[in-house]
Amino acid sequence: MELVEGQDLRSRIRHSAVPLDELAVIGAGVADALAYVHNLGIIHRDIKPGNILLVPIRPGEPLRPKLTDFGIARMADSARLTATGTMVGTAAYLSPEQAMGSPLSPATDIYSLGLVLLECVKQTVEFPGSAVESAVARLHRAPDVPADLPVEWADLIRSMTAIEPLERPAAADVEAVLRQALVSPVSAPGELAPETTRVLPAMPFRPPSIAITAESDLPVIRSGKGQLDITRGPDARAGSRTCLVSGTPEGGSGRSSHWACSPLERQQRR
Repeated sequence: MELVEGQDLRSRIRHSAVPLDELAVIGAGVADALAYVHNLGIIHRDIKPGNILLVPIRPGEPLRPKLTDFGIARMADSARLTATGTMVGTAAYLSPEQAMGSPLSPATDIYSLGLVLLECVKQTVEFPGSAVESAVARLHRAPDVPADLPVEWADLIRSMTAIEPLERPAAADVEAVLRQALVSPVSAPGELAPETTRVLPAMPFRPPSIAITAESDLPVIRSGKGQLDITRGPDARAGSRTCLVSGTPEGGSGRSSHWACSPLERQQRR
């Protein structure tokens, strides 16, 4: 196990708000780590400032983040290690699905990271209070993003903290837009790629079926040269749906014709 020397993000936030250029480095690094573990099918489940260490790489460069403490991580498709309805994680950074004890996906880590980024800007925990108060609060309101935060950052944090897991971006997408902030003159993240609209395949065409159940419902179509009678078949039993269409064609050939309306009638007429 690697020994990492340096402060954690929680201590950094207590000192001062994190500038956006530094925040882009931290966010991109953590998103990169999450993208890696998510591809392995692992969900961290406890993303918080105390689990993000800031490590100096070179003098004069921003501190690089290292994601730690996978003690309650679990495989996305593994059997539960905790009872259904049990909250696992730090209350202030739980996702809504964690708060409700619902099944989790990698999107739960994205929500928690969004709260961490927001805390770096505001220097305050978004959902303070007791474990129950903090968990319930996120089910009733979205995080309060400061009005003076650049719109690119505000949009990113709002998308990461969407209540519906399917509306949150993937970790790789978060990393990509934050990498763009590293080269932006104003440290503005890029735009998230829009969701591709999924079109369901068309249903196979089936001609409508018409069932005639009462003899009184059977129409009789008359013409000048011939007559078509739609009646119940001679072998039809009560309650059956077998019918026979018979008559003389309009051409006057004298030949009668008939069609069976059901598999039973067609079999009897062969």
